[in-house]
Amino acid sequence: MSREVDVAIIGAGPAGLAAADVLARNGIRSVVYDDYPEVGGLLTFGIPPFKLEKRIVRQRRALLEGMGIEFVLNTRIGEDKPFDELLDEFDAVFLGMGAYSYVHGGFRGEELDGVYDAFSPLLHMSVTFKF
Repeated sequence: MSREVDVAIIGAGPAGLAAADVLARNGIRSVVYDDYPEVGGLLTFGIPPFKLEKRIVRQRRALLEGMGIEFVLNTRIGEDKPFDELLDEFDAVFLGMGAYSYVHGGFRGEELDGVYDAFSPLLHMSVTFKF
């Protein structure tokens, strides 16, 4: 008889929620940690409500909890809970800490006129395009 596998997921944004979903569908228990008071990450705190209704994220959380996924919110790993504790308590740790700042890819041409960060419009919602 095999024992139950437990996975800690750091980050309740899109990546963490997707990881928890896939793990649950494969019979693996996960606990999702996030330092925010709600799940969703960028979906909740970065995308404006007129682009994504927040009730959809709350419904998704309810579905995931119904699948047995546990959420530990308002908890900062490394401060409120040591990372080493996760390594001791879980068989694996998934890191999905989010994308709250743009990272340049280092691609040729990304600095040219007419090339815009896709992330900036989401955060600032005040971009003007010139064609």
